[in-house]
Formats: sequence, C-alpha cells, structure tokens
Amino acid sequence: MRESQFWALIKDKLPGHVERMENAIAKGTPDVNVCFNGVDMWLELKVLDAKGQFKKGDPSPEQLIWHMKRQINGGRCFVVARNDVLLKVCQVQQDRRVFEVWTCAKPFNWAGLLTVLFHTPPFCTEFEFDTFGEKQ
Repeated sequence: MRESQFWALIKDKLPGHVERMENAIAKGTPDVNVCFNGVDMWLELKVLDAKGQFKKGDPSPEQLIWHMKRQINGGRCFVVARNDVLLKVCQVQQDRRVFEVWTCAKPFNWAGLLTVLFHTPPFCTEFEFDTFGEKQ
C-alpha cells in the first residue's frame, strides 16, 4: 500500500473541511488538515510495514519537531498509520518519541478513530481508548 492509497481510503471517513496539504517549503508539515465543529487538527499519514511498525525514517525528524511544537502551543496533531490489517493513531511526545495512543485491527472502526482524534489531548501518554473508541 502507498500513502496515496491510504489517503483515498481515509479522506471520506473524516468529517468537516478536509484538505490534503503538499508543502514543499516548510518541511515537516503534516499531510492533512481537518477542521470540524471548531476543532482544527493536522494528520500525518504513514504506511506501516507488514509487522505493523513504522518504516525506517518515519516519521522524519522534521515531522517530529513540527508535531512537538504544534502541541506545545495547544494544537491537535497525530500520526495516523496503517497497513493491510492495522490502523494506529500516534502522538509525538516532547522528547520526540512516537507514542501509540490507539490501535484497531480490521475491520477498521472508523467511528472509534474519530473519537480518538477529537478527544485525545496533546501529549497523551496513556492508552485511553479501547478498540471501540470508548473511553476506558
């Protein structure tokens, strides 16, 4: 799977004003901007390897810094990643490590994904949602 295929799948699952961003000037800017009901967020899309891990160099150092700076200033941003069987939501922490907030196996729970995206605070460090998107 390529990132463009992931985008084709996820774009219709996201509510509100959704735009794919291509920014060749500002390195690290996420792929997608979503605004819905007054909540503005940024999503970096990634394709995982067959074992459900990020590929080498993903996310890039520039992406890690961008996410960290945005969250320090109260912004909402996530790395949303998938392969053929897993869908993950991750956040970049202040130490630039990537923390897995939520994981779902096929069939993907798109409503759960939206619950996580719209209710997870910046720098989440606890796995707060189960596979149905309900708070534990």
